[in-house]
Amino acid sequence: MRSALALLLGGLVAGGGWGLQSRPLPRARPRRAWRAKLPCATISPSSSSSSSSSPTANPNPGPDDGLLRCSIWDVATMQQRFEELGVRPHHVRSIYKFMLGEHLAGLRGVALDGMDPEPDWTRVPELPKRAAEVLAAEFTASSSRVTDVRRPEAHMAAAGAELNPSPNPNINPKPQPKPKAGHRDEGAAPAPARPKLAREVANAKLGVELRSGLTVETVLIGHGEGAVTVCVSSQVGCAKGCKFCETGTMGLRADLGGAEILEQLWHAARLASQLSLDEIAPKPKIVDSAGAAVHKGAAPRETFEVTNVVFMGMGEPLDNVEAVVSAVGVMTEYWRLAPKRITVSTVGDRPDAIRRLAGSNVQLALSLHAPNEAVRQQIVPTAKFTTIPEILAAVEDFIRDSGAGKARDRVMVEYVVIKGVNDGVEHGRELGQLLSGHRVWVNLIPYNPTSAGARFGYEMPDAQQVMDMANAVREGTDAKGNPMKVRIRWSTQAGQPLEAACGQLAVKKMAQDAPPPASA
Repeated sequence: MRSALALLLGGLVAGGGWGLQSRPLPRARPRRAWRAKLPCATISPSSSSSSSSSPTANPNPGPDDGLLRCSIWDVATMQQRFEELGVRPHHVRSIYKFMLGEHLAGLRGVALDGMDPEPDWTRVPELPKRAAEVLAAEFTASSSRVTDVRRPEAHMAAAGAELNPSPNPNINPKPQPKPKAGHRDEGAAPAPARPKLAREVANAKLGVELRSGLTVETVLIGHGEGAVTVCVSSQVGCAKGCKFCETGTMGLRADLGGAEILEQLWHAARLASQLSLDEIAPKPKIVDSAGAAVHKGAAPRETFEVTNVVFMGMGEPLDNVEAVVSAVGVMTEYWRLAPKRITVSTVGDRPDAIRRLAGSNVQLALSLHAPNEAVRQQIVPTAKFTTIPEILAAVEDFIRDSGAGKARDRVMVEYVVIKGVNDGVEHGRELGQLLSGHRVWVNLIPYNPTSAGARFGYEMPDAQQVMDMANAVREGTDAKGNPMKVRIRWSTQAGQPLEAACGQLAVKKMAQDAPPPASA
């Protein structure tokens, strides 16, 4: 009887009886088949790129095993893979906490050049074993790599210095004073080096090679007590062709994926974490009655730390708005950056994209550069497609829809001041009148020399002329009836030695291959 029952059950199973065939045991999907379907955030060449100028692809596969992995910063793909595995989504947060904590700290002595060492995913707290195995097999810490690091010359040990500094670099040491004649100074301590400003230590420009072989540039700007603002690129090149901007000489080569934008932030965080605060001039300390230091807010940092992000690198962010919004979402949710610390700059010819950005609650910067349509079209060729009133209407919608809190009740209007082109007192007065009644403030940026601008005879403005122009802008009034707020951003000139100042980012080889810009 027992043997007959066994035969019956065997026949039912073999023939698919009782519905067993419709619910087979789950099988691991073949790795190659899965890879072919992974929507990795790889770069897609722009339609404007010519085949003759396309560089040789560099797949940057990650570990040297010949496998093409997805970036760990491609959150959507990782979440999709975890869903298939039955891994709970809260583990994604644990992974990024590990990446930005223990793993980042462990890389402080590791050179930036080449591919990043892969994390040990088994060290992520409570991460299921199957998830760690998939991360190790199918994902990489970074699909891009740093190929160049430029820092102020005073901080470079030599022309052949390593790409990354040591955790405690001896930056620009001050020579020891010679002892006076007849004075015995055995055992005397050397004179301390002059404390540096944050920008002298942390300013840097990174060349980041993407999986496609194309390169973008990313800038670190030091400020405060160890705080770093990272200026990221959203495209390879730019289609806008602003006549003062070096990036426009490259033409538009490609849009970046959200993961590729985030990887720039990762590389910048790696460099920032290796820079010591020992060399910067500290703020005066507040002490209690016992003489102990009192710190307001967060505890003091030991190294530099990324605190702000600006989309002011290569490209027009709102021409690639979906990738930008995706990257911003990861920055706010997993990097724990407040939206008010993220600024997206746009030339403004996409009012629909300005409104689309409002849901991200980030700061908005409008690159206007002119007080009227004629001057604007002279400087920004694409300005002919959208009028200034249309742009300002979109800005007001952005402020309304993003929530007009204290940090976002005014949008920054960027204005590159070019000698003899848009730097007159009459330009300033007209700009103040144009913006009166709007919830904006004006950031005047003295033009930084570029080969692009030199083709049109552009020159740096006189300092006094810029200040006179600023006073003329203040004759206008903001939405509250107060004099228009104006700042002159002299500090951008600190990036000129690195060719990292406003308007100076470009990959020279690609710029040489691009067609010449339209004549003035």
